[in-house]
Amino acid sequence: MTCLVVIETPLLLGTPRDMMISQLINQQIEELLAWGFASAVAVVLLLATGLILVVYNRFAGLDRLWG
Repeated sequence: MTCLVVIETPLLLGTPRDMMISQLINQQIEELLAWGFASAVAVVLLLATGLILVVYNRFAGLDRLWG
């Protein structure tokens, strides 16, 4: 069920012209079979998420997220 929510939520929130990163990765793999580009976008997404966590930890501390 979690996988379904991850894919369906951007589809419901956006328009057909606006594509979120998860939709781009999904399209590249399922429709275009561009595994290299899809994996590169996935790595960029992973690095961006890690960078956001590092910056948040530096200024606010991750312990505030969990109480």
